[in-house]
Amino acid sequence: MIMKAGIYHSSARAMNGEVEVELEVSERRIENLRVIRSHETPGIGTPLYDKDHRRMDRIGACPELVIPERVVEKQSLAVPHVPGARVTSMAILRATEKALTLAGADISEWKKKNNDSMSDEEQPMTESDFVIVGGGGAGFAAAIEAGRQGKSVTILEKCGEIGGNTMICGSVINALDPKGQAKLTMTDALKGVVEQALSEESVNAEHAALQDEVRKEWQAYLTEGRKDLFDTPAWYTLQTWNGGDRIGDLKLIRRMVDRSQAAYEWLKDLGMQFDETPAQGAGALWQRSHVGKMDMGTGFISTFLNAVDELLDVQIKTGRQVVEILTRNGRVTGVKAVNESGCEEIYTAKEGVLLACGGYSANRKMVQEYNTSGKWTDLGHVPTTNRPTCAQGEGIQLAEKVGAGVRDMDQIQLLYLGNLKNGNMTKYPPRCVCATPETIFVNQNGDRFVREDGRRDNICSAILRQPGQKYYIIESADGAYYTDITSPDWRSGDGFTREYLEENGYIQVADTLEELAAKINVNPERLCRSVESYNACAEQGKDGEFGRVAFGCKLEHGPYTATVRQVSIHYTMGGLTIDPDTHVLDKKGDVIPGLYAAGEITGGIHGGNRLGGNAIADIIVFGLQAAESMIKDNRK
Repeated sequence: MIMKAGIYHSSARAMNGEVEVELEVSERRIENLRVIRSHETPGIGTPLYDKDHRRMDRIGACPELVIPERVVEKQSLAVPHVPGARVTSMAILRATEKALTLAGADISEWKKKNNDSMSDEEQPMTESDFVIVGGGGAGFAAAIEAGRQGKSVTILEKCGEIGGNTMICGSVINALDPKGQAKLTMTDALKGVVEQALSEESVNAEHAALQDEVRKEWQAYLTEGRKDLFDTPAWYTLQTWNGGDRIGDLKLIRRMVDRSQAAYEWLKDLGMQFDETPAQGAGALWQRSHVGKMDMGTGFISTFLNAVDELLDVQIKTGRQVVEILTRNGRVTGVKAVNESGCEEIYTAKEGVLLACGGYSANRKMVQEYNTSGKWTDLGHVPTTNRPTCAQGEGIQLAEKVGAGVRDMDQIQLLYLGNLKNGNMTKYPPRCVCATPETIFVNQNGDRFVREDGRRDNICSAILRQPGQKYYIIESADGAYYTDITSPDWRSGDGFTREYLEENGYIQVADTLEELAAKINVNPERLCRSVESYNACAEQGKDGEFGRVAFGCKLEHGPYTATVRQVSIHYTMGGLTIDPDTHVLDKKGDVIPGLYAAGEITGGIHGGNRLGGNAIADIIVFGLQAAESMIKDNRK
């Protein structure tokens, strides 16, 4: 294993681009290894905090930190990859192998398995008050609240990093906010949306009662001569239920709605920062979306980590795949998990187990099995926005083995914000998850083809009918959410430069619409006509062609950006049957003692189409509810 001492550089392809390593070797040892360049998603393939390596070490979240440390410590390339970040882990190891080759190393020797590095001793049984399966938003909300109430909590996360799909969310939470919504104007188009919903024929007594409640509130609003944005718990509930094709459970929806403002304030109390004025998230249907100031879900996860750091009785264990829910005399008592080394571990819950480990939208087999609603044809070719190791549906399957019931499993949501490389909801301009009123969508011909502020399923269906099944999001410098992409210091939410995004076909930037049309190969006259037509609609506050009701700025001044997107599998509305207190119900509708569920793993909230921004409202509200219910149930 004699090598030529020195410093060597090499790179290998990862998920979003090249990962470059710097390797320092002596004649017989690897002295130092570090990643010096990476384009991986912040908080997933890169550290959540660049200056806080101790935190990342404690949680084991970052392959750029973990893999180099393992290689140097064990003097071997035969180290386990970081669960949930396999692509990045393997890229680092490939780059390291190339660098070792440059140093003259015998790679076969360095690939020999170091048994000491590959195994941990089987841990003894661990006991806590609550065991939470899943380290995403719902799990953290429950853990923080339970920890603050003096409960001991163990969070088990199968991936090597925490965050789940919350880490890559659009950073938007829907919530009632009278103070913030008072800054917004109720246009004639928005009034028409309310009146249309109230004029529809009631499908059942619950629907009629909800319409009557909204009708009384609406009349009071008009009588007072108000001009601010109309919003109430009943209206938010009706929109969510209608937007989900009236499939959802109104009791669950109302619980989410009624506690949405408290959830939003809870996040702010934790230190989460939001834009002051509510926006309308993609597919949200109303201006009640609160946009986090940190890109994607890193704001949520960093806020949760700060809160957990203050709670001594909340522990996080990553790389733990739960394989069985344990019961005794009909009550759930804990779980069995397998660690990174393949050793079994038992986690006993004295007071309750919370399943908060997501849906099944990244599980191709389950998606194909349950795609029976008739809304979508073959989804086998459609990519997913989800992280590959998340949203695999294991939690649902494990719960079914102990008798849990499921509902709405055929309801699968597509999203129109996937990039063309892999379908991920990559965060480059525009901030399209929150800037719907400030953008238009055009097809390969340069024509608008859909109502941009409409339902997600309707938009996705329209895109699938367009040439190449892709479209462009057009943004101008006029928008309030526009960031100066021409600035030399500009970086996307993913850390990419403008040059990188343009070279790799993610975006195009131009000073004029004609120049932009040439760059994206669309008819310049038709693109200009689409923009002119939209500007006229924005000025009038009315869209006679597509029925759009949310208008922001006109698109009049460059630079203009065109972001190419496609449809991806995004979310599954079906899952475990729960009551409003998050108890998991069996197939007969009875509570399974000791078992709770929150977040995307549950069904009944979003029906046939989830409104944009409601996922975060769901996970925070019901995560907090789960903690409340577990504590309350064990006081009896």
